[in-house]
Amino acid sequence: MNLLEWVTALMPILSVAVLLVALRMPASRAMPISLLVTVVLALAVWQVPGVQVAASVIEGLIIALSVVLIVLGALAFLGVMRTSGSLALIRLDVLRISPDSRIQLLFVGWLLVCFIEGAAGFGTPATVAAPLLIALGFPAMAAISLALMADVSAVTFGAVGTPIIVGMAEGTGRSWSDPIDQAFLTDVALRTQAIDMVGSVAVTLILMFMLTHVFAAERSRRAFVEMIPLTIVAALSFSVPAYLWTATLGVEFGGLLGAVTGMAILYGFVRLRVLLPKAQWSVEVGYIDPAELEEMVTTTQAQAEAAHLSTWQVWAPYGLLTVLLLLTRIVEPISTALNGWMVEWSQILGTELGAGFPPLYSPGTIFLIVAAFTFWLHKVPRSQLAPTARTVGGAVLGSALVLAAAVPIVRVFFNSGINGAGLDSMPIELANAAVDAVGANWPLVAPWVGALGSFVSGSATFSHLMFASLQESVATSVGIDPTVVLAQQVGGANAGNMVCVANIVTVAAVVGLLGREGEVIRRTVWPMLAYSTIFAIAGLLLA
Repeated sequence: MNLLEWVTALMPILSVAVLLVALRMPASRAMPISLLVTVVLALAVWQVPGVQVAASVIEGLIIALSVVLIVLGALAFLGVMRTSGSLALIRLDVLRISPDSRIQLLFVGWLLVCFIEGAAGFGTPATVAAPLLIALGFPAMAAISLALMADVSAVTFGAVGTPIIVGMAEGTGRSWSDPIDQAFLTDVALRTQAIDMVGSVAVTLILMFMLTHVFAAERSRRAFVEMIPLTIVAALSFSVPAYLWTATLGVEFGGLLGAVTGMAILYGFVRLRVLLPKAQWSVEVGYIDPAELEEMVTTTQAQAEAAHLSTWQVWAPYGLLTVLLLLTRIVEPISTALNGWMVEWSQILGTELGAGFPPLYSPGTIFLIVAAFTFWLHKVPRSQLAPTARTVGGAVLGSALVLAAAVPIVRVFFNSGINGAGLDSMPIELANAAVDAVGANWPLVAPWVGALGSFVSGSATFSHLMFASLQESVATSVGIDPTVVLAQQVGGANAGNMVCVANIVTVAAVVGLLGREGEVIRRTVWPMLAYSTIFAIAGLLLA
């Protein structure tokens, strides 16, 4: 490729690095500019037919609509919970387990994120966890950044195994229903999870460091150092059981049961006060003396009592949300029925491109159902419905405008294989260039290819569909065990989720931080680099 072709192929990455991160533009300005530049370069340099570009943009808009539905549902649910005053009761209940923000981070920001990822995927974990962290007193920027960083290890299992069962299987041309293929794919997941035992420790330590050194009102080296042992326990409490559950029951249950087991282990450590720091610590005030703790509990209790809700009423919506997510993903007749109705457009503008999504299966629809249930259960006055709807509508509109530019960029990028320049699609050309450059040292590059796929698409599953075949082919050609390189593909795709613009915009809309996406990326890029590097080194050693 010549220089201009390189710039064109790298545009989805360059646009984020330059406009969002370096120039600190809000995504509402950066993404439309990026879309315009990408379209012009695709037409002029890659010589992609105009109808193919137009169809790719339409395809992107349809996919963006599916993400907007999730934003709408999450915002509606959060809006009702805020209006009812139930978030104060949630904080009170968590304070009774531990008033320490560091331990709350491990429960909510790490293990709850892993559980929701294992149950639902599709950007849901951070939209659930970030508002809870804010309710516990975390600054909004801390809540969104930490929740996005934590959504990495469990991405291997996605929505009850979807990244492996669909993405990796179809990406390598295998069938999950074939016992031999299933054994191979399960081995890939197990290799990934074995490396993740190191990766999860690194990520959780980075989470704890960021909390105590970046987001805390009083930054403290001691607050981090004394939490290292328990943080390592929390990391391994997920990654080791996830490996064992996957080996025993399969990839469908690795993330779910790994997270549940981790919560039980961590709760036991907290209740028995094993490895707990002697002094309590809060992200809001630093170390908490007894008087401050009593005031914190008293204030929160007064706010909770004003809501006139019982504990079961407060937690019932989250219980219903979890049950509905699991039922719609695990119970096949329900899943099949909900996937039966699609909003779709096939052969867009006469091309082979098509896009669609099943609205009834979407996590956004489940959020909306739970929001309606919560409105009734919490006896929210009808007079509050209009103000809540206006607030939600404004946030949804803002995120929709950003996504309407960001997602089409990705589709133009991926659909550029049909062109008059004699080139392959942009992502494949980038990957092939990497193959030519490194050869037998491919394990050093493999995770970054996986990360590229999920960074631009927002989906580990799509990253596997795009690159798994290439990864396996390269591994075979240089004499490396394909399961090692495919495990690196999985690990890299997991890491790319942390910096994906679509995921960041979704969560930013929910917590009210639209316009600060570049700031979020500047924080989440470090654990992404660390996690991918661990997979690169591990792959090289295993190879």
